[in-house]
Amino acid sequence: MVFSLLLAAILWNVGTWYLGLPASSSHTLIGSVLGVGLAASVGSAAGFGHGVNWAKAGQVLLSLVVSPFLGFFVARRPGGRHELRHGLRRRGIPRRCPRR
Repeated sequence: MVFSLLLAAILWNVGTWYLGLPASSSHTLIGSVLGVGLAASVGSAAGFGHGVNWAKAGQVLLSLVVSPFLGFFVARRPGGRHELRHGLRRRGIPRRCPRR
């Protein structure tokens, strides 16, 4: 299963790279995990879809939806771009970006 998961992700990424299409490797891996789980559940007695932990899949989907908006709002607030560029400091969040 792990080999087919990685093979599917690699083939998808190489195919999109070859065609010049934009693609996300993390989205590709998530889709591969779901696809392998669904494919494994086709022949099982438990029924279609039981090879996937749907609660975790929902949490991953939620994080994929929320994280771009969270990054946008962090970058838009004062000092946000500096935080994204240099990371959060142990001393606390800087109030302003330094002027150059």
